[in-house]
Amino acid sequence: MAEPPNPSPSPRLVRVFVSSTFRDMHAERDELVLRIFPQLRKLCEERGVTWGEVDLRWGDWGITRICPL
Repeated sequence: MAEPPNPSPSPRLVRVFVSSTFRDMHAERDELVLRIFPQLRKLCEERGVTWGEVDLRWGDWGITRICPL
């Protein structure tokens, strides 16, 4: 009996989900979004890994508009 073909490799993916109340962690979240996440995204891209972050302030999974709440 012939062996089934190997499935294509799973994509390499990193997703970071940041959650807190709308009243706290503003400075920390800004630091993540403006400085840390871009550095991590670059490192991931250099290694063939897809980077994605979700910050609930954005309101809709990746839209870069900050929620006014």
